[in-house]
Amino acid sequence: MLRIDLDNVMSHKKQSVNLKENEYADLQKITKSGHERARIINRARILLLADQRHQKIDTDIAEALGVSVTTVANVRKRYHAAGLESIQDRPRGNQPTKFKGKPAARITALACTQAPPGHARWTLRLLADKAIELGMVDSISHQSVRNILKKK
Repeated sequence: MLRIDLDNVMSHKKQSVNLKENEYADLQKITKSGHERARIINRARILLLADQRHQKIDTDIAEALGVSVTTVANVRKRYHAAGLESIQDRPRGNQPTKFKGKPAARITALACTQAPPGHARWTLRLLADKAIELGMVDSISHQSVRNILKKK
């Protein structure tokens, strides 16, 4: 019966990484400086190990760095698509704030008032329920109340 080592087959489907000298030096600088976020340093290490100078397969890189094989494959793909810029985090699509201005100010003011009877202090859920009850907002989650009250 023919046995196929799937990990080995999958790792050979990789896209080779051929770093230029300046790219290689930049990645080494990133990994040695320690001034970047851990994700960026890990991506730099992945590219260094995947480079033609080392030619490690994805499973070996994943094992050495404690990441998944999928992560290694994704870093390779992103490098081929965007070059060295691919190690930087992509911008994340944050949702715009739903409650600002007067509704947020009213909820903050409510939090500064005396807690309801039977409670020592306001909780986020109590504030959300009271804001709805008083007609300050149509609906609001306790997490939205937390976002309003947290200091930026």
